[in-house]
Amino acid sequence: MLKAGLRVQVKTSIRRRSYLAYVDRLDPRGFWVGFKIVNGRMNKTRLCIFRPKHVTAIETEAGLRCVLQETL
Repeated sequence: MLKAGLRVQVKTSIRRRSYLAYVDRLDPRGFWVGFKIVNGRMNKTRLCIFRPKHVTAIETEAGLRCVLQETL
């Protein structure tokens, strides 16, 4: 389950690129609002919005772990 404070890997539908993001809050429309992580640091000037279906992995202490869409 997604919640604020998690670091997740998001795969975009445009250009099929993935990026790390810090989850900040849930939008009333059902989007998650977060900040992109650039060079290991959270960049608050790079706001991103994404749906739970675009999340491919959640970062844990051991590294990125793939998640099933049913668990989100």
